[in-house]
Amino acid sequence: MIKSYFTFGCGQKHEGGYHVIEGEDPEANRKEMFRRFGTQWSFQYDGEKGEKVIVEHPAHKVEWDGITFEEAQQKLKQRINSMSSYKQMLCFWRYLPAGHAYFQGEVEALFCKVMEGKKQQLSYVEQVTVSKEVGWK
Repeated sequence: MIKSYFTFGCGQKHEGGYHVIEGEDPEANRKEMFRRFGTQWSFQYDGEKGEKVIVEHPAHKVEWDGITFEEAQQKLKQRINSMSSYKQMLCFWRYLPAGHAYFQGEVEALFCKVMEGKKQQLSYVEQVTVSKEVGWK
């Protein structure tokens, strides 16, 4: 049996939370998640410690070997803390898809806190300049 962790993103009923389904394989768990919640969820993380964890979203997929769901979240938090600039974070904020793993639960809270701290280190004119450089799609 495989445990799959399904997360909920911005604006979804269970925003910031996750749901666990244990089944025969990741695909069976995914089908069950669709049965329970339709398309109102964001990512699927599969596996237990020592197995492959897959972070899956229609527009983004990341794989780590040998870590748990909680350890995957920790890796995302470490990446956030290592981001060097407000500009880098603003690019993520504007261009990653809604429901991306950076924008869910505790990880999102950390992302927002770190990005706001970097923004406050800039003058208003510098903030506007960065915003214009990053642009919008």
